[in-house]
Amino acid sequence: MRAGLLRHVVTIQTQSLAANNYGERTLTWTDSYTRRASVAVASGTESPGVEQTRAERAIVVTMRYTDIDARMNRIKWDNRVFGVVAVDHADSRKIETRLTCREIVGQTP
Repeated sequence: MRAGLLRHVVTIQTQSLAANNYGERTLTWTDSYTRRASVAVASGTESPGVEQTRAERAIVVTMRYTDIDARMNRIKWDNRVFGVVAVDHADSRKIETRLTCREIVGQTP
C-alpha cells in the first residue's frame, strides 16, 4: 500500500448505549480510531421519497488494516457521516481494509 494515496483523514465511530438524566438508554457514537485513508466516490443515486427526492452517495474507503464490525461502526469524513455497508480485508492478509459506505444526503446524522 502506497502511503501517498492515504491523503484523507477519517474517524471511525463505534455505537454504544448510554443512560441519559432520566435513566433512559440512548444510542451514542464515540470516536474509536482516526486513520489516514483513500476515499473514492463509488456511485450516487436519487430516489423519490414521500415528500421529497432523496439523494444517496456511496464511497469506498481504503486504509491500512483495521478490525471493523460493519454493524457497530460508521465513518466520519469531511463533516459528513457514512454508514458502513460492507467490510473487505483485501486477500485476508491483514494489510489493508476496504469499506463500502453509504451516505443519505439531507438526513441529519
